[in-house]
Amino acid sequence: MTGKTWGTITLFGTPAEEIGGGKIKMIEKGAFKGYDAAIMIHPANVDILNGRYYALDELTVRYYGKAAHGSQAYEGINALDAIVQAYNSIAMLRQQLHQTTRIHGIITNGGAKPNIIPEVTEAVFYVRGATQKLLSDLKKKVTACFEAAATATGCRVELEWSSHPYDSVFTNEPIAKAFKDNMQLLDSSKKLTLDTLDVGGSTDFGNVSHIVPGVHTLFKIGSGSGCHSREFADVAATDEAHQHTLINTICLAYTAFDIFADTELRKKAWEFFQVQKVCGCCFFF
Repeated sequence: MTGKTWGTITLFGTPAEEIGGGKIKMIEKGAFKGYDAAIMIHPANVDILNGRYYALDELTVRYYGKAAHGSQAYEGINALDAIVQAYNSIAMLRQQLHQTTRIHGIITNGGAKPNIIPEVTEAVFYVRGATQKLLSDLKKKVTACFEAAATATGCRVELEWSSHPYDSVFTNEPIAKAFKDNMQLLDSSKKLTLDTLDVGGSTDFGNVSHIVPGVHTLFKIGSGSGCHSREFADVAATDEAHQHTLINTICLAYTAFDIFADTELRKKAWEFFQVQKVCGCCFFF
């Protein structure tokens, strides 16, 4: 590089990715306004440069029945029956799901005591789709499962969708290629590909990638199970994981500098981004 280049490179801390959509709140506060690009890395058990991350919406469902003593159960309306029936309906729905959709859920309140017919129960579900259309279609089917269980058991149902749904990730090809080239300089043993690889998970970085060109890469920290497992936590504490993190952090910095210093790269990144926005395409082939 010759001459002087003026601008700003910012390192953001982005809390509450898993719960609360921290980056979405940052977007709402204008944190990413005026930036040319956003890039981040995330530890995993595999190296993925161009991942298919799913749009996600969170549903809290509550059933309201009528409490009664277990010895006079006929006087009650069992809210636990409703939530169990809905859970089983969701399980049966999975057989007909598109391969790029997911449903996960837990029962967070199943009642107070065994001898009391549960009056109120609650569950939380994540609904995912590789595109907004797939997610929207799936939400309708999920809603039908919960409403049908209410009808069958005589309970009242309350559905509360999240106020901060996650978008799918727009992977920016010019920036992804710059990251790939930098990684080859740092570690030629890593064979990153621009091909789209399914991740199946979701991230609030997706929302960021819809307002500025972005790349969200996964990097392998060692062998073993994937994220959110005890085995992954053990691997994360090793020297090997630290070394992989260091290399990918340097690659992140190199790529940020490329965007900062290369006018042509920024131009190509924004041209690609505008095409993605028009066609709604989250990944390239």
